[in-house]
Amino acid sequence: MKAITVENFKAIKKAKIDLADVTILVGQNSSGKSSFMQALHWGCRCVADSKIQNNQARSVAVQSLDYFPTLDAKVVGHNAELREGRGDQEDVSVFVSIDAEYEGDESLTGTIPIKRGRNDAIQIDLRKSNKVPKKLYDDLSDRFRPFSAYIPGLAGIPSSEEKKSRQPVFRSAASGDANSVLRNILLLIKEEDESNLEVLEAWVSRVLGPTELFVEFDEGNHFDIQALINTEKMGEDYWTPLELAGTGVLQVVQIFSYLVLFRPKVLLIDEPDAHLHPDRQEKLIRAIEEAAEDFGVQVILTTHSPHVIRTASEHVNLAWLQNGGVAQDEKEIREKMGWGLLDKTSLIITEDQNTPLLQSILNQWPEYSRNTAIWPVFGSENLPTAEGAKALKKMLGLDKLVVHRDGDCMLASEKKTLTDKFAGSGCHLWVTGPSDIEGYLCEEGHLVECFSLGEDKAAELLEEAFEKAYVEKTLKGKRSQINKNDKFYKGGAGTPSFEEAYDELYEWWAGPVKGKSLLKQIKDLAHTKYGFNHNQVFMLAEDVEVATDLKEILGV
Repeated sequence: MKAITVENFKAIKKAKIDLADVTILVGQNSSGKSSFMQALHWGCRCVADSKIQNNQARSVAVQSLDYFPTLDAKVVGHNAELREGRGDQEDVSVFVSIDAEYEGDESLTGTIPIKRGRNDAIQIDLRKSNKVPKKLYDDLSDRFRPFSAYIPGLAGIPSSEEKKSRQPVFRSAASGDANSVLRNILLLIKEEDESNLEVLEAWVSRVLGPTELFVEFDEGNHFDIQALINTEKMGEDYWTPLELAGTGVLQVVQIFSYLVLFRPKVLLIDEPDAHLHPDRQEKLIRAIEEAAEDFGVQVILTTHSPHVIRTASEHVNLAWLQNGGVAQDEKEIREKMGWGLLDKTSLIITEDQNTPLLQSILNQWPEYSRNTAIWPVFGSENLPTAEGAKALKKMLGLDKLVVHRDGDCMLASEKKTLTDKFAGSGCHLWVTGPSDIEGYLCEEGHLVECFSLGEDKAAELLEEAFEKAYVEKTLKGKRSQINKNDKFYKGGAGTPSFEEAYDELYEWWAGPVKGKSLLKQIKDLAHTKYGFNHNQVFMLAEDVEVATDLKEILGV
């Protein structure tokens, strides 16, 4: 296949995706990744149904298909119910178009319309302009080698499984319910050709390390299929029942079982990396690329994993789904996904390790938090310069880049000296008003709301905590370093006295003291004096905004 186009299905308004041997779909939750695969699989399974014929219009009950996304098919349209186009009513249908290429560079396009029929049935109308070219129709309607196979994810398997004949197994697998028949799939692989079980073990071992599978059913002795697994961590002589294997292990077994048994034209896999360690995620995408070529199959998978994106070769096609469509920019996807910035337009680079607190502050403003990522660099010495931030912003295609640095007992004029260096760079330096981010939580107004205290009690609590947290020697040491720093005072000229600095810093209660230390004292006093939980101060009060200077920067 060269490309797939899906129109008017769930989160998809219209999305055309060019395909390679392996194509990876990325995007936020509800961006349409799963919708795209479900629509493709549904369309393929509709044509594979024995009641559907080329050059004819046929209606079929949804539940009689071996795959359907929902029994109430009329609700699958993009923000609208499916409806027949009668009289003045406009037709609302799902369309799945397949651009295929055959030997001799013959290109064929077929469109599968999924319309609303009567009595809540669906209608597949392959007449006239919707007639599917014969070669493509023959592939889509093949009931032995399915055109598409769909793996929506596996959350474990039942503890036992009766043996079933081939057709019910195929139907369950086509419906996306393969977890209920995984042992049957393994048994069919073994029964068709026992060497194929070894092929399966080899592919699974590429991801999980040396892995062996045992499957058996003896009609004279067994009620259920016997299936065991052995991995390198178990040792040679210990085997465990398949149902006790981890979800990630079962997912890998399922993926390669589908390839070995069904050999579909296209394999659809929803988040195959979800239950795997990053190291195995990387091994999985490499193995999938190799398997696609070896089995002659095209694979379409979804992921949220930057490890998968970074490891995928240049031959893999990437498609970024958003806003009901697709933004297909390989370079931007690899850069943003690799850095964890997909669907983000802003970035805060912070010297702080306490990113949960910064995220909580950011969450006060949903319009900014949903589009902003946070990167910690663990220390101000690791923060980028203005030129470095400018280059990074351009490389990542960001709308806004903010560098966070703690105030750290600096005066307003000293902070301005630093922020002025970012003028004209297109980036912003945010230096906290208090000494650090925790200092914002120590503002009197926030304490009043957080603990439901009166202003007098909050002020008393704050002053007592300040006295316990303030260490003059520490402040003098920090001020001495600042006064000697040439970036602020050339040769010491114009250096403020300690008393002058103290008076200005004290305008912020957390100015001349570390906010972390002050916050600890506030928590202890609130607990001993008023019986509050130690963690209550970390809960941002709903009715009071903190760090509004950051909000101003984000809104610029």
